Amino acid sequence: MENSDSHAARLNVKGFLIKKYRGLLVFLVPLLLLSVGIFVLVNLISDSETASNNLSNTVENFSDPIARGRALSGGNCAGSGSKILGTAPMNVSDLSVIIPYGLVIGGHVTPIDHQYYWGKEQFGSPDMYNVLMPSDGKLVNIGFRDRSHEKAKVKGDYRLVFMYSCTFFSYYDLVTSLSDKIKAQLPDGWESIGYINTNIDLKEGDIVGKVGAQSLDFAVWDTTKTLENLLVPVAYDNGEPWKLSTVPPLDYFSEKVRKEILPFYARDHEPLDGQIDYDKDGYVSGNWFLEGTNGYVGVFEFGTQGGGGTYWTGHLSIAPNHMDPSVWIFSIGELNGEARQFAIKNPSVLPDMLDKNSGIVIYELTDISYIDKNGNSWNGESVASGITLTPAATKGTVLLQMLDTRLLKLEVFLDKHPLEVSEFTENYRLYDRGDNAKMVVTNKERR
Repeated sequence: MENSDSHAARLNVKGFLIKKYRGLLVFLVPLLLLSVGIFVLVNLISDSETASNNLSNTVENFSDPIARGRALSGGNCAGSGSKILGTAPMNVSDLSVIIPYGLVIGGHVTPIDHQYYWGKEQFGSPDMYNVLMPSDGKLVNIGFRDRSHEKAKVKGDYRLVFMYSCTFFSYYDLVTSLSDKIKAQLPDGWESIGYINTNIDLKEGDIVGKVGAQSLDFAVWDTTKTLENLLVPVAYDNGEPWKLSTVPPLDYFSEKVRKEILPFYARDHEPLDGQIDYDKDGYVSGNWFLEGTNGYVGVFEFGTQGGGGTYWTGHLSIAPNHMDPSVWIFSIGELNGEARQFAIKNPSVLPDMLDKNSGIVIYELTDISYIDKNGNSWNGESVASGITLTPAATKGTVLLQMLDTRLLKLEVFLDKHPLEVSEFTENYRLYDRGDNAKMVVTNKERR
């Protein structure tokens, strides 16, 4: 996937996407949907039925933090409340850069709900760097994706979910090996299943595994908090229920850790951790789902190829860029057979102001590239200040029209300049906010 956009190529193949595409969807609890973590969404969805059922039991009560936490932990949790995270995910001496929440790239069509911690040698050998336990807690779930069939340095990687209380969690993904302490408490052959619920006590600072040759994913979940700008909770709970409770890690790290890691933060706009929720009711801004595709989880049948392998094809996001929020990104799950992302060049109406009264609006879509404050190209290899997104070559045009508060009509015209496009054809698509999405309950039923 190397292309003229070195940044996209780097973030895509060399680490950001390398993991999520073959591991897109490792779900916690009995793998509620290993969502965005286990190699092929198909495998993960068929293994996530129990977890999805757990969430179904709480779908009418989104406001109950304890119930949500029990679902996310497979029932293995106790107490409530958050705690201070006194240890960074990696030794700061090993870090090169931390990429914020909110990137969209490839099949990550909506803003990504985790950070990327990169080691100094970003694409060195597996197991180069220690991965650390942020605070005293319990490892409650491990997901594993076998990559031995790939032509890659990493032969397999792990997703770890840590419980600190029934309302507070953190997780890692892309861990390349587990610590001896953890491996000693796991049964033989569990990796062939792809996930396991665990009950392993850990202390702050414990080495939980190693990472190398790719980034380390990290996020914090607080079920007492809800992302209000993801408008339809069930549209996410049926695929990635932790998303609604994803919170800024800096709010929970100790002052000592904040001082240690902030020099590695790539984003210099508040919030420094990034953001993933941009829905604005009645306006174009935020996440959308192709009508009839059941929100985030997409259309599929358990145990079949169905739509599961490309659950993201019905996704659409129109949101500020994760590094330079002054520029909006148009991200669509399927365009001529692949997911695509573009910068919106000089929009006549900003997406968070585009409503039913705006009529048909035309956006010019361009390639994406970044420069730092000195005008040098930035590709994510290191921290740089003043990073801005610079729209590059024009790639197409999109027509958008808000038909109703939560109904969007659009059509993309690749290789067309805005002056060449004036009206919709019969190829337009309709997107909604996922208002009709339902929980996946069994092989053939939906709640």
